[in-house]
Amino acid sequence: MHWIMCKVLEQTAQSHR
Repeated sequence: MHWIMCKVLEQTAQSHR
């Protein structure tokens, strides 16, 4: 599971903004 991390990171990055 590595793509999931990328997706989560992207989602968190957008949510963190």
